[in-house]
Amino acid sequence: MKPLVAKLTANLWITTVWLACSFAVVPDSLLGQSEQLQDKFENSIKSIETARREPDPMQRERVLRDAIRDVQRLVEQHPNHDLANAAQLQLGNANVELAREHVKRANLTESTDVKKDSRFKARILLSDAMRSFEVVEKEIRAELERIDSVDLADRMTLNKLRGDYLRAKLLIAASTEELAEAHDPSEEKRDQLLAAAAGQYNVLYKSYRTRLAGLYARLYEGRCLQKRQEFDKALAIYDELLDQPAGIAAIDTLRKKASDLAASCRQERDSTKD
Repeated sequence: MKPLVAKLTANLWITTVWLACSFAVVPDSLLGQSEQLQDKFENSIKSIETARREPDPMQRERVLRDAIRDVQRLVEQHPNHDLANAAQLQLGNANVELAREHVKRANLTESTDVKKDSRFKARILLSDAMRSFEVVEKEIRAELERIDSVDLADRMTLNKLRGDYLRAKLLIAASTEELAEAHDPSEEKRDQLLAAAAGQYNVLYKSYRTRLAGLYARLYEGRCLQKRQEFDKALAIYDELLDQPAGIAAIDTLRKKASDLAASCRQERDSTKD
């Protein structure tokens, strides 16, 4: 993986973890229901944030494992609680963070055995993360169907649920892309997973192209195609995103990411011709 593409891939989980945290906002009506559980949940989030700032890799892994244990306990003890979906998302994010440590270890070592073992552990963790995100996606989809069927929701509630559903789907697609990176570059499975992730991102973009998250899905689709060395297709997507109107901070950030990926994509494409 080229350095710039690796940097943008790392930033993916900064973006998607932030998106996922929007699920953790608790309505005022729920704040008094279980202050003790609320405190436990907030502490689990702080554990993940602490791990992300920890410079020592071994310490970072330990804190992440503790966070996974704590959030898993919350989900198992309170599967029907109002915060269960938020806990599932934090569990998934913690597993992703830990998986990234294993992938990093595999990429840095010269030992074939360590590479194989680290990538295997990363795939297990990413599979667990994906299951957590799929649980949330299923729950939100069921809630959307229930609300639509009985016409109970006001517009604000319905729009929030739809936004949450998009974020859950985006996390699933992102997990597929990360799972691809947990395979050796020479493995056919890596290419297959990148193709699958590109397809998932494409579906999200087509369904939500007017939302910022939908545009990011389009960006990530291009990145997956770039990793598969489908450079012209990837560049077409980046150029499309660069046509978005400038002057809005969130769009300008997206355009900058598209510009950076386009530059690295042209560099990779040209290097393959030499």
